[in-house]
Amino acid sequence: MLRRFAFCWLLLLVAGSMVVAQEGGYSNYREAMAAGASLYNAGKLAESRKPLEAAAKLAESDSDKCRIHQTLVVVYAEGGDFPKMFESAEFVIEHAPYPAMASLTCRALLGHVHKKGQAEAARKRYEQRLLKNDKDRTAMYVMSNYHGLLDRDFAQQCKYFQGLLHLNKADGKDFDFELAGKLAFAYRLSNQFVESAELFEKIAPLHKDETAWDYKEAAGAWLKAGQKDKALAAAKKADELGADARAERSIDRWHSELGEVFLATGEGALAVKHYELAIEKAKADYYKKKFAEELEKAKKL
Repeated sequence: MLRRFAFCWLLLLVAGSMVVAQEGGYSNYREAMAAGASLYNAGKLAESRKPLEAAAKLAESDSDKCRIHQTLVVVYAEGGDFPKMFESAEFVIEHAPYPAMASLTCRALLGHVHKKGQAEAARKRYEQRLLKNDKDRTAMYVMSNYHGLLDRDFAQQCKYFQGLLHLNKADGKDFDFELAGKLAFAYRLSNQFVESAELFEKIAPLHKDETAWDYKEAAGAWLKAGQKDKALAAAKKADELGADARAERSIDRWHSELGEVFLATGEGALAVKHYELAIEKAKADYYKKKFAEELEKAKKL
């Protein structure tokens, strides 16, 4: 009986030998992942590469594959295999189960690119991809982050954000308010203040949980553009709505920036109100002192 069992097992091994060999000797995803994770956590990045690559091939869900490729980005970067580093990051960006994973992976990729002296290689890689296909969403996405994080060329960043919004429209996707907000902020950083204010005001009425924040941002942009009447109108809309979910995450900034607009437009009472709240909500003494100085100016109005 034992001999018959051994023979049957041998037949199974022979039948599956090609598959096992292709996946580095691991029979399933969990086995390969456990081996790779153990080596990776022990700091043995080079040794973790093969089991992690095997796990990526054996994994069935995109979610599992993405988690492995996130780790492989680090492994390849530290090992100097930059083409594979880019490929793993691109896989995650294209297949991530939620946007935050794609964003974190792209930022991590660009961090490795900066650290390893690969910024020029990255720029050329994605610019060449866009020359071949001007609808390459992945290349456009990486370049929008490249210009925001590495060379700080916000005018170029605007172009890639615009391209992504156009692609979304052409593909029939729902309007991406987060992306539009990023474009509006990039307009402001690149001194395109009118474009920034207009876009913030366009998206504000339909931007769930961020309407008041968008009006506050529009007010600041109008003020930078020298159009005080429009700045005041937008700031009053924000004030009337009150702090929304987005504003609550940076509540002292919310009040101080509205205070700045009201101070610049001669609305002393509203400026006092928001600077007092900014002081109350601020956690750092530096900001409390800064807002207190502005409050004194507002009181004089």
